[in-house]
This record gives sequence, structure tokens and C-alpha cells, in this order.
Amino acid sequence: MKENIINLLKITAVIIISSILAVSRNLLFILSILLILSLWVLFISGLSKLKVRLYPLLFIALAIIIFNLLFNSAIDLSSRLVNGITTSLKIMAISLMVFLYTEVTAPSQIIKGLFFLPYNLRLALTMTFSLIPILLDEIKIIKIIQQSRGYKKKLFNPIHNILPVVIPLLHRTFIRAEQISLTIYSRGYGK
Repeated sequence: MKENIINLLKITAVIIISSILAVSRNLLFILSILLILSLWVLFISGLSKLKVRLYPLLFIALAIIIFNLLFNSAIDLSSRLVNGITTSLKIMAISLMVFLYTEVTAPSQIIKGLFFLPYNLRLALTMTFSLIPILLDEIKIIKIIQQSRGYKKKLFNPIHNILPVVIPLLHRTFIRAEQISLTIYSRGYGK
């Protein structure tokens, strides 16, 4: 029971800090939280995992800044730029916080922290958390397979780069989900 409460407190802390970051307008505060989280992730996981986590977010951040500059014409240019940068940093900080939480907490402990939820929802979350690492491994395998077939990435066409991975991943995911549902059904769950 004590472990469940500790896990619940961790989840609550992540939600509260994420909420504070989401409503904060202070760029210095957001930068300091992002720096602290980056150093913490760097210390716990290493530079390679920090790069893997932040690299996709850089494209999202750049898109947010560009959209703010182009489509938020109600305010002046410098305010649009600051709004875009602030929003991008918020997303990076929240993403790093969730990554840090999932890195230091086992999926089973996360589920134990959600002891107040109904059993069906906890089961669904448990299966989701257990499938995430499997899907990440599947992505690596599919990328290796595509490279062995001579697939070359194109720099300026991200859809062309994603489709050869997404389609086999969806196929494998549906097969795995069907296997899990048959296993659960055969054990009498939901009858």
C-alpha cells in the first residue's frame, strides 16, 4: 500500500508540474525547468537517449515557431516569436518530464500508482505500457529490414520516409493485438 501511495505521489507531481508549465508565461522559469530536466535525463539515461527524445521535438518546435510567425498576425512580430519559442520550450519540458518519469519508474509501478482506477482501465493501461517497448523494437527491426532492401531516405519528403516503416508496423501491431485479445478471451476475461 505504501508503494502505491508513493507511485500515486509521483504521478501527481508530474501532473502538477506539467500543469504549471502549461500555464506559465515566464520564459526564464520554463528554460530553467527544461535545463534541470535535461541535466537529469542526461545524468540518468545518457546523451544518446536525450538526443533521441529531443531530436523529433526540434521539428515540432520549429513548426510551432513558424506557425506562430505566419498565422498569429493579431500581435507584433517579436511577441509572435516569443510565443512560439515559449510554447516549444513548454512542449520539450513536459516531454522530458514524462520521459524521465517513465525512465525511472517501471510500468508495473506506474499501474500500481493508479490503484484508484477501475480494473478494466488498469488492464488496458498495463497492456499499453507493455506494448510500447515492443513497438519501439519493432520499429528498429523494420528500419533494418528496409535498409537491407536498399531503401534510401529522402531529406525533403518525410511522408516518403515514414510510410515504409508505418505500414509494416501497423500490420505487426494489429497481429499482436489480435493475439493478445484472443489470449485474454481464452482465459475467460469479459465473460
